[in-house]
Amino acid sequence: MPDLATKTITTENVKKEVANNIYFGPIYPNQVIGGLTVPRFRTSINEKSLSRIALASAHKARKPSVILKDFLYLSGAKVGANGDLLAKNKITHIINISPCRNFFESKIPISLLQKYPNWKSPKYLRLYVKDRPEENIEKFFNVSNKFIYDAKRDGGRVLVHCWAGVSRSASLILAYLMNQYGCTYNRALNYVKKKRSIVEPNCGFCLQLSKYELELMRTLGIPIDGISGTKRKYDEVEFVDIINVNIGSVVEEGERNVFDWGTKGIFDPSTYRYNKMRKLI
Repeated sequence: MPDLATKTITTENVKKEVANNIYFGPIYPNQVIGGLTVPRFRTSINEKSLSRIALASAHKARKPSVILKDFLYLSGAKVGANGDLLAKNKITHIINISPCRNFFESKIPISLLQKYPNWKSPKYLRLYVKDRPEENIEKFFNVSNKFIYDAKRDGGRVLVHCWAGVSRSASLILAYLMNQYGCTYNRALNYVKKKRSIVEPNCGFCLQLSKYELELMRTLGIPIDGISGTKRKYDEVEFVDIINVNIGSVVEEGERNVFDWGTKGIFDPSTYRYNKMRKLI
Protein backbone atom coordinates (compact mmCIF):
# COMPACT_ATOMS: atom_id res chain seq x y z
CA MET A 1 0.00 0.00 0.00
CA PRO A 2 1.53 3.39 -0.99
CA ASP A 3 2.55 5.87 1.65
CA LEU A 4 -0.05 8.61 1.16
CA ALA A 5 1.84 11.16 3.22
CA THR A 6 4.99 10.71 1.13
CA LYS A 7 2.93 10.91 -2.03
CA THR A 8 1.29 14.15 -0.93
CA ILE A 9 4.42 16.03 0.18
CA THR A 10 6.02 17.15 -3.07
CA THR A 11 8.21 20.12 -3.94
CA GLU A 12 5.36 21.67 -5.88
CA ASN A 13 2.89 21.30 -2.99
CA VAL A 14 5.38 22.73 -0.51
CA LYS A 15 5.98 25.76 -2.75
CA LYS A 16 2.24 26.34 -3.02
CA GLU A 17 1.79 26.11 0.74
CA VAL A 18 4.67 28.51 1.39
CA ALA A 19 3.25 30.96 -1.16
CA ASN A 20 -0.16 30.82 0.52
CA ASN A 21 1.34 31.49 3.92
CA ILE A 22 3.39 34.42 2.61
CA TYR A 23 0.65 36.21 0.70
CA PHE A 24 -2.46 35.24 2.64
CA GLY A 25 -3.61 35.21 6.22
CA PRO A 26 -5.58 32.45 7.91
CA ILE A 27 -8.56 30.69 6.35
CA TYR A 28 -11.75 32.64 7.10
CA PRO A 29 -14.43 30.78 9.12
CA ASN A 30 -17.29 29.18 7.22
CA GLN A 31 -20.22 31.44 6.35
CA VAL A 32 -23.70 30.45 5.18
CA ILE A 33 -25.86 32.94 3.28
CA GLY A 34 -29.48 31.98 2.70
CA GLY A 35 -28.62 28.31 2.59
CA LEU A 36 -25.57 28.83 0.34
CA THR A 37 -22.15 28.03 1.78
CA VAL A 38 -19.56 30.71 1.06
CA PRO A 39 -16.49 29.27 -0.70
CA ARG A 40 -13.51 29.15 1.66
CA PHE A 41 -10.82 31.77 1.26
CA ARG A 42 -7.74 33.12 3.00
CA THR A 43 -7.66 36.68 4.28
CA SER A 44 -4.85 39.11 3.46
CA ILE A 45 -1.61 38.74 5.40
CA ASN A 46 -1.72 42.55 5.73
CA GLU A 47 -5.26 42.70 7.13
CA LYS A 48 -4.31 44.35 10.42
CA SER A 49 -2.04 47.02 8.95
CA LEU A 50 -4.39 47.87 6.08
CA SER A 51 -7.34 48.04 8.48
CA ARG A 52 -5.44 50.60 10.54
CA ILE A 53 -4.72 52.64 7.42
CA ALA A 54 -8.38 52.59 6.39
CA LEU A 55 -9.49 53.67 9.87
CA ALA A 56 -6.91 56.45 9.99
CA SER A 57 -8.10 57.86 6.66
CA ALA A 58 -11.82 57.19 7.14
CA HIS A 59 -12.47 60.85 7.98
CA LYS A 60 -11.37 61.74 4.42
CA ALA A 61 -13.92 59.42 2.83
CA ARG A 62 -16.49 60.81 0.46
CA LYS A 63 -20.01 59.48 0.34
CA PRO A 64 -20.42 56.11 -1.40
CA SER A 65 -21.53 55.91 -5.01
CA VAL A 66 -25.25 55.23 -5.31
CA ILE A 67 -25.76 52.42 -7.81
CA LEU A 68 -29.46 51.88 -7.13
CA LYS A 69 -31.25 54.61 -5.19
CA ASP A 70 -31.90 53.89 -1.51
CA PHE A 71 -30.57 50.36 -1.90
CA LEU A 72 -27.19 49.55 -3.46
CA TYR A 73 -23.93 51.44 -2.84
CA LEU A 74 -20.31 51.05 -3.97
CA SER A 75 -17.15 52.36 -2.31
CA GLY A 76 -13.64 51.75 -1.09
CA ALA A 77 -12.50 50.69 2.37
CA LYS A 78 -12.46 54.22 3.81
CA VAL A 79 -16.25 54.40 3.58
CA GLY A 80 -16.49 50.96 5.14
CA ALA A 81 -14.51 52.33 8.09
CA ASN A 82 -16.55 55.54 8.39
CA GLY A 83 -19.45 54.95 10.74
CA ASP A 84 -20.98 58.37 10.08
CA LEU A 85 -21.34 57.70 6.36
CA LEU A 86 -22.72 54.23 6.97
CA ALA A 87 -25.28 55.52 9.46
CA LYS A 88 -26.28 58.54 7.34
CA ASN A 89 -26.93 56.26 4.38
CA LYS A 90 -28.77 53.78 6.62
CA ILE A 91 -26.56 50.88 5.56
CA THR A 92 -27.86 47.60 6.97
CA HIS A 93 -25.77 45.10 4.98
CA ILE A 94 -22.12 45.18 3.89
CA ILE A 95 -20.19 42.98 1.48
CA ASN A 96 -16.54 43.43 2.37
CA ILE A 97 -14.18 42.06 -0.27
CA SER A 98 -11.31 44.31 0.82
CA PRO A 99 -8.16 43.18 2.64
CA CYS A 100 -9.55 44.89 5.78
CA ARG A 101 -11.57 43.51 8.66
CA ASN A 102 -15.28 44.08 9.21
CA PHE A 103 -15.19 47.39 11.07
CA PHE A 104 -18.62 47.47 12.74
CA GLU A 105 -19.53 43.81 13.01
CA SER A 106 -19.27 43.33 16.76
CA LYS A 107 -19.99 46.74 18.25
CA ILE A 108 -20.64 50.37 17.40
CA PRO A 109 -18.72 53.15 19.21
CA ILE A 110 -20.76 54.98 21.84
CA SER A 111 -20.21 58.30 20.03
CA LEU A 112 -21.93 56.88 16.95
CA LEU A 113 -24.80 55.41 18.95
CA GLN A 114 -25.42 58.80 20.53
CA LYS A 115 -25.56 60.48 17.09
CA TYR A 116 -27.50 57.68 15.38
CA PRO A 117 -29.49 55.81 18.06
CA ASN A 118 -31.52 53.88 15.47
CA TRP A 119 -28.52 52.56 13.55
CA LYS A 120 -27.47 48.99 14.31
CA SER A 121 -24.42 46.93 13.41
CA PRO A 122 -24.67 45.95 9.74
CA LYS A 123 -24.89 42.34 8.65
CA TYR A 124 -21.63 41.40 6.93
CA LEU A 125 -20.62 39.07 4.14
CA ARG A 126 -16.82 38.78 4.26
CA LEU A 127 -15.01 37.79 1.07
CA TYR A 128 -11.49 38.23 -0.24
CA VAL A 129 -9.44 37.81 -3.39
CA LYS A 130 -6.43 39.80 -4.49
CA ASP A 131 -7.07 42.26 -7.30
CA ARG A 132 -5.16 40.20 -9.85
CA PRO A 133 -6.36 38.77 -13.19
CA GLU A 134 -5.59 35.18 -12.17
CA GLU A 135 -7.80 35.35 -9.04
CA ASN A 136 -11.17 33.56 -9.08
CA ILE A 137 -13.84 36.09 -8.11
CA GLU A 138 -16.59 34.23 -9.98
CA LYS A 139 -16.85 31.66 -7.19
CA PHE A 140 -18.40 34.39 -5.01
CA PHE A 141 -21.08 35.56 -7.46
CA ASN A 142 -23.85 33.26 -6.22
CA VAL A 143 -23.42 34.06 -2.53
CA SER A 144 -23.00 37.80 -3.07
CA ASN A 145 -26.08 37.88 -5.31
CA LYS A 146 -28.08 36.00 -2.68
CA PHE A 147 -26.86 38.33 0.08
CA ILE A 148 -27.91 41.42 -1.89
CA TYR A 149 -31.21 39.86 -2.92
CA ASP A 150 -32.09 38.95 0.67
CA ALA A 151 -31.21 42.46 1.84
CA LYS A 152 -33.58 43.96 -0.75
CA ARG A 153 -36.32 41.55 0.25
CA ASP A 154 -35.93 42.67 3.87
CA GLY A 155 -35.96 46.37 2.97
CA GLY A 156 -32.26 46.87 3.70
CA ARG A 157 -29.49 48.91 2.12
CA VAL A 158 -26.28 47.29 0.90
CA LEU A 159 -22.76 48.67 0.64
CA VAL A 160 -20.27 46.66 -1.41
CA HIS A 161 -16.68 47.74 -0.83
CA CYS A 162 -13.17 46.59 -1.61
CA TRP A 163 -9.97 48.60 -1.08
CA ALA A 164 -10.50 51.26 -3.75
CA GLY A 165 -14.01 50.60 -5.06
CA VAL A 166 -12.69 50.04 -8.58
CA SER A 167 -12.35 46.35 -9.44
CA ARG A 168 -13.38 43.72 -6.90
CA SER A 169 -16.47 45.35 -5.40
CA ALA A 170 -17.52 46.61 -8.83
CA SER A 171 -17.32 43.06 -10.21
CA LEU A 172 -19.72 41.79 -7.53
CA ILE A 173 -22.17 44.59 -8.28
CA LEU A 174 -21.95 43.91 -12.01
CA ALA A 175 -22.68 40.23 -11.41
CA TYR A 176 -25.74 41.19 -9.35
CA LEU A 177 -27.10 43.54 -12.01
CA MET A 178 -26.55 40.94 -14.74
CA ASN A 179 -28.28 38.26 -12.69
CA GLN A 180 -31.13 40.32 -11.31
CA TYR A 181 -32.00 42.39 -14.39
CA GLY A 182 -30.89 40.13 -17.23
CA CYS A 183 -28.59 42.73 -18.76
CA THR A 184 -25.35 42.13 -20.63
CA TYR A 185 -21.95 42.68 -19.05
CA ASN A 186 -21.27 45.71 -21.27
CA ARG A 187 -24.61 47.31 -20.47
CA ALA A 188 -24.14 46.75 -16.74
CA LEU A 189 -20.59 48.16 -16.90
CA ASN A 190 -21.70 51.27 -18.79
CA TYR A 191 -24.46 51.85 -16.27
CA VAL A 192 -22.17 51.47 -13.23
CA LYS A 193 -19.53 53.74 -14.81
CA LYS A 194 -22.15 56.48 -15.01
CA LYS A 195 -22.60 56.13 -11.27
CA ARG A 196 -18.88 55.73 -10.45
CA SER A 197 -16.54 56.71 -13.28
CA ILE A 198 -13.41 55.07 -11.83
CA VAL A 199 -14.89 51.55 -12.00
CA GLU A 200 -12.55 49.25 -13.96
CA PRO A 201 -12.53 45.50 -13.24
CA ASN A 202 -9.18 43.94 -14.08
CA CYS A 203 -8.91 41.93 -17.30
CA GLY A 204 -9.28 38.58 -15.53
CA PHE A 205 -12.45 39.69 -13.76
CA CYS A 206 -13.80 41.01 -17.09
CA LEU A 207 -13.34 37.58 -18.63
CA GLN A 208 -15.09 35.91 -15.69
CA LEU A 209 -18.01 38.33 -15.94
CA SER A 210 -18.28 37.69 -19.68
CA LYS A 211 -18.33 33.95 -18.99
CA TYR A 212 -20.98 34.51 -16.33
CA GLU A 213 -23.09 36.41 -18.86
CA LEU A 214 -23.01 33.45 -21.25
CA GLU A 215 -23.93 31.05 -18.45
CA LEU A 216 -26.91 33.19 -17.50
CA MET A 217 -28.04 33.25 -21.11
CA ARG A 218 -27.76 29.48 -21.43
CA THR A 219 -29.68 29.03 -18.18
CA LEU A 220 -32.56 31.11 -19.51
CA GLY A 221 -32.42 29.49 -22.96
CA ILE A 222 -31.39 32.66 -24.79
CA PRO A 223 -29.80 31.89 -28.18
CA ILE A 224 -26.06 32.54 -28.44
CA ASP A 225 -24.75 33.14 -31.97
CA GLY A 226 -27.63 31.13 -33.37
CA ILE A 227 -26.60 27.92 -31.56
CA SER A 228 -30.12 27.31 -30.28
CA GLY A 229 -31.60 26.77 -33.73
CA THR A 230 -32.54 30.36 -34.47
CA LYS A 231 -31.13 33.01 -36.76
CA ARG A 232 -31.30 35.63 -34.07
CA LYS A 233 -27.78 36.61 -33.05
CA TYR A 234 -26.58 37.30 -29.53
CA ASP A 235 -26.05 41.02 -30.09
CA GLU A 236 -29.58 41.35 -31.48
CA VAL A 237 -31.24 40.03 -28.33
CA GLU A 238 -33.09 42.77 -26.47
CA PHE A 239 -32.33 42.84 -22.77
CA VAL A 240 -34.08 44.58 -19.91
CA ASP A 241 -32.63 48.08 -19.68
CA ILE A 242 -31.56 48.44 -16.07
CA ILE A 243 -30.99 52.16 -16.50
CA ASN A 244 -34.75 52.63 -16.80
CA VAL A 245 -35.73 50.15 -14.09
CA ASN A 246 -35.89 51.41 -10.51
CA ILE A 247 -35.12 48.92 -7.78
CA GLY A 248 -38.27 47.33 -6.46
CA SER A 249 -40.44 48.66 -9.28
CA VAL A 250 -42.57 46.49 -11.49
CA VAL A 251 -41.03 45.56 -14.82
CA GLU A 252 -43.45 46.77 -17.47
CA GLU A 253 -44.85 44.28 -19.94
CA GLY A 254 -43.11 45.98 -22.85
CA GLU A 255 -39.71 45.62 -21.17
CA ARG A 256 -39.99 41.86 -20.78
CA ASN A 257 -38.92 41.21 -24.38
CA VAL A 258 -36.81 38.11 -23.86
CA PHE A 259 -37.21 37.13 -20.24
CA ASP A 260 -40.39 35.36 -19.23
CA TRP A 261 -40.43 36.29 -15.56
CA GLY A 262 -43.51 34.20 -14.82
CA THR A 263 -45.07 37.01 -12.80
CA LYS A 264 -44.68 40.74 -12.96
CA GLY A 265 -42.06 42.31 -10.79
CA ILE A 266 -38.47 41.65 -9.86
CA PHE A 267 -37.41 38.10 -10.62
CA ASP A 268 -37.03 35.81 -7.60
CA PRO A 269 -33.68 34.04 -8.05
CA SER A 270 -34.24 31.76 -5.08
CA THR A 271 -36.96 29.86 -6.95
CA TYR A 272 -35.21 29.34 -10.25
CA ARG A 273 -31.98 30.99 -11.20
CA TYR A 274 -29.93 30.14 -8.12
CA ASN A 275 -30.82 26.47 -8.31
CA LYS A 276 -29.88 26.42 -11.99
CA MET A 277 -26.70 28.45 -11.63
CA ARG A 278 -25.44 26.31 -8.78
CA LYS A 279 -25.14 23.43 -11.22
CA LEU A 280 -23.19 25.53 -13.70
CA ILE A 281 -20.58 27.08 -11.44
